[in-house]
Amino acid sequence: MLYKTLSAPMNLQIEITTRCNNKCSYCYNFWRQDGEEAPNITMTKDQLIYVLSEAVNNEVFSVVITGGEPLLYFDLVLEAVK
Repeated sequence: MLYKTLSAPMNLQIEITTRCNNKCSYCYNFWRQDGEEAPNITMTKDQLIYVLSEAVNNEVFSVVITGGEPLLYFDLVLEAVK
């Protein structure tokens, strides 16, 4: 069989926060380039646990932790890695 029907996405990107303390020139978040303030949207621990448990239950192959700068919320990054 050449193709397999997937039950879930193969990979998942979880943006823990939109906040960032850097101004990287290659960043895809357009508001940082214009000097605008990023909207401050950050996941709660409960939201993160829910999303990750759904990823595990649906056998998602890989997960990328991203943001803004996710390490601003190191406790959430540690929770995700667990």
